Amino acid sequence: MQATSSSDRAAVGVADTVHRRQLHVIDWGRVVVAGLARMLLTAVLGGAFWAAAPMALGWEPTTVMTGSMEPRLHPGDVVVSRPMPKPMLHPGQVLLAEDPDHRNHLRLHRYLRSRKGMFVTKGDGNEAADSTPLAPSAVHGIGFIRVPFVGLPVLWLRTGAWPLVGIAGALLLSAGLLVKLDSRLRCAVTGQCCDQGDERRTGPDGDGDGRSGAGGDGATTVRPAHRRAGRRSRSAPAARERERRPRHRRVAAGVPAALGVCLVVAFVPTQAIAAPFLGTTRSTPSTFIAATAVPVSAVTCTDNTDASITIGWNSSGVAAASFDVLLGTRVLASAPGTARSVRVTTTQLINLGSTSTLQVRTNLGPTPGSWSATSSGGTKVTVLAVLGLTSLRCA
Repeated sequence: MQATSSSDRAAVGVADTVHRRQLHVIDWGRVVVAGLARMLLTAVLGGAFWAAAPMALGWEPTTVMTGSMEPRLHPGDVVVSRPMPKPMLHPGQVLLAEDPDHRNHLRLHRYLRSRKGMFVTKGDGNEAADSTPLAPSAVHGIGFIRVPFVGLPVLWLRTGAWPLVGIAGALLLSAGLLVKLDSRLRCAVTGQCCDQGDERRTGPDGDGDGRSGAGGDGATTVRPAHRRAGRRSRSAPAARERERRPRHRRVAAGVPAALGVCLVVAFVPTQAIAAPFLGTTRSTPSTFIAATAVPVSAVTCTDNTDASITIGWNSSGVAAASFDVLLGTRVLASAPGTARSVRVTTTQLINLGSTSTLQVRTNLGPTPGSWSATSSGGTKVTVLAVLGLTSLRCA
């Protein structure tokens, strides 16, 4: 027998301690990574459940596609709408309805006020109310449940953001595989499914260091033959079971991730969009055309025989909704968007004997002044009094 010195035993003990600490850190890393993977899958599947389960009650999930309702609703959120009798609708509720400006699309905006039996709506993130009110028959229900960001895959699919779809799919698949990263540790704790791979961690005496020294002094010992045989006999059935297990079952943890994606895509297909600006949109791929109000040019003034004047102008750019003749901020006369002149009478001016400059404002929206442009130049007019009668004349 060859004796070992105390220094050799100390070196072996230090190396064994360092090795056990490294294994301990690796084990904790596995537990943390597997825990994060379970949290991600739980959040995705939980969100998909809350977005899809209310359909059993007749409720309608909708994916928010635009930012017209920010900061309360964001693109990618899923809003579950609850059917509500029309008499119970009141201002302040978020309505889901057929969009009168876009066929086969939905509008998800807040109910602002009632006008002539119609519902005027407005996006929280928009400055003005929607141009077209909603008919009561077009309302599907009111927003009741918000599931944040679970509809992002739908948004990415509709907008053609395929790289994001691929990244999300790879992330969910990886999370499905990583949930089993700490399976051997959990099996070691329960003692029900330990296999031969765990023998490097647990010694025959259960001391966790892979050695059987009675005093734990680092001395090299030999495992008794009868104990080695017992260990092999106990682990042999588990080894044979692993060999019979199909290889593809090792990746079965990815099934929950794929199921979550299918739930989101299958049960949250509807999109809600904002009321449009002047322009056209189409889906797949989506396009947006915005319009800029262009001031009129060549403002002219013509005297009439009935003591009135006619203000004329030239207009270019996008067709206007209406035109206004302004004295400062006061509207003296209005004309439809197809007109190029308007008559102004003396009853609309109050400064007798003074000369005033009139300007023309172009309105693109239904509300005058909300989406408009005013001419930089104008025309001067004067109010005259002749034999007690007032008249307008171009200056």
